[in-house]
Amino acid sequence: MSDELDRLQSDIARLKSEQPPEPERQVSVGLVFSLGFSFVAALLAGDYLGGVLATKAGNPNLRLVGWGLGLALAGFTGYKQMRPYLG
Repeated sequence: MSDELDRLQSDIARLKSEQPPEPERQVSVGLVFSLGFSFVAALLAGDYLGGVLATKAGNPNLRLVGWGLGLALAGFTGYKQMRPYLG
């Protein structure tokens, strides 16, 4: 009985001392498609918003505001998706 208890205690001590494995930093194909979809969706949404703003206000320069917002949103979504891989 004490041999079994000693073996279990040594197993527990060994498991506590082991470090968890490092997460893999390999970029998968799913992440690439997800990033691409997010970028395109953000840019299209910005273009649409800019078109609506330009049409409602009658100022064609407001389309650039939509493009800027779309680029900012694309950068933010890219950062959020890549944050686990940035280390």
